[in-house]
Amino acid sequence: MVVAGSFVALAVTVAAIVRSYYAQDSIIWMNVYWEPLTPKARAHAQQRGMTPGFIGRGVVVQIAWVRGKLGYGRTENLDVISEADSDFRKLVNRPRWHFASTPAIERGHGGSGVWWTLGFRDEESHPTGPWSATVRSRTIPLWSIALLTAIAPLVWTWRIVRRRLRRRRGRCVECGYDLRAHPAGRRCPECGRLPESAIPDYQRPRAPAEPAPR
Repeated sequence: MVVAGSFVALAVTVAAIVRSYYAQDSIIWMNVYWEPLTPKARAHAQQRGMTPGFIGRGVVVQIAWVRGKLGYGRTENLDVISEADSDFRKLVNRPRWHFASTPAIERGHGGSGVWWTLGFRDEESHPTGPWSATVRSRTIPLWSIALLTAIAPLVWTWRIVRRRLRRRRGRCVECGYDLRAHPAGRRCPECGRLPESAIPDYQRPRAPAEPAPR
């Protein structure tokens, strides 16, 4: 079950890597929260000549696949909302999300170091906003996820190949002990495994019967 799941995860990751070079798929979630006014917010509203109603905290979370990378971004804007802004009040505490697909265009980032070269990012910036804003982004290369999901399939494949090679060379399929000078049908003196050729037919796992032709 674990191996089958790993094969599926590996196939999905490889498909995402290929698609990410042609299109940027994004899952976007956003919401606005209401917060009570603070002295700093009232001073900010006074500078703008407005009557403050409350503080609006807008949060946007985005997960995107682009150019072989999986990115997570969180943008948080803090602004003072006027009492007269009735349209904005309709958005408070109404979370919503949507899916977007655009051409794959990777924006350039400056950085250095081994992790940066490998494609790992962890950045935080504070762009100029109405009052305050914070942008936090993390990026990991999809090849690292593909590598993790490939471990179980590689181990499973290697075990199958190793068993066949040992059987072909006259060795125990379990421990690799040389059985060429050992009496046929006897258990392996190293690990005690009984050769498959000596297992009675009624103990062998049987394949499901094929339906009779009509």
